[in-house]
Amino acid sequence: MRYSPKILIVEDEFIIANVICSFLRSLDYEIVNIAYNIEQALNELQTKEIDCVFLDINLKEKKDGIWLGKYIAENHKTPFVYLTAYSDKETISRAVRTNPYGFLNKPIKESELYAATELALLKHNESSNENEALNRNFIFIKNVDKYFKILFEDILFVESQNNYVLIQLLSERYRYRITLKKMKDVLPEGFVQVHRAYIINTRHITEYSKKDSTLILKKYRIKISRNYKCSFNKYFNS
Repeated sequence: MRYSPKILIVEDEFIIANVICSFLRSLDYEIVNIAYNIEQALNELQTKEIDCVFLDINLKEKKDGIWLGKYIAENHKTPFVYLTAYSDKETISRAVRTNPYGFLNKPIKESELYAATELALLKHNESSNENEALNRNFIFIKNVDKYFKILFEDILFVESQNNYVLIQLLSERYRYRITLKKMKDVLPEGFVQVHRAYIINTRHITEYSKKDSTLILKKYRIKISRNYKCSFNKYFNS
């Protein structure tokens, strides 16, 4: 099952916050909440599942948006995009050091907001930090012109197609540009390669025939190749 990315908006100006909220909802993103100050934002970050944060730099508090951006980068690893009406060199220099996923100048335009959201999700998805990727329980997949979150637990199997893979869910299938080898590095424990072209989610095995080395995952039948039979049996019987 695919899920819309969950967005937190941190903005102390009511009208601007609601314009951003309206834009994102019209683009089918899920708004977790609007936080109007640092305290509310910290509470949302600590208690909610959040995929992306839009963060106003000037929150008119002792701790500003850049402080919060640094906190997010160090403690949550969640992509965030700064919102600002200021573009002076000192402010931008401070903000850049927190490694944001982008900047948006006010007044916010819907097309720029959409592009910033998609780019943040893409950059986060393609993070070079493999340890961070292994700690996630999801992956973002682009379908037509929009990213959706797919939970690893919902994946039945992954099938190789050269530089792409097909990710099979119960009733949906997605094409994703990544090699099977790299996909294997991202997938968590419970996924096992059973063929040079297939990695399966062992949690979805409904039938296993040792006699003909065949697996049934829901309605799908996959043959275990000879090269992977020994490693699969070792995993299956462990």
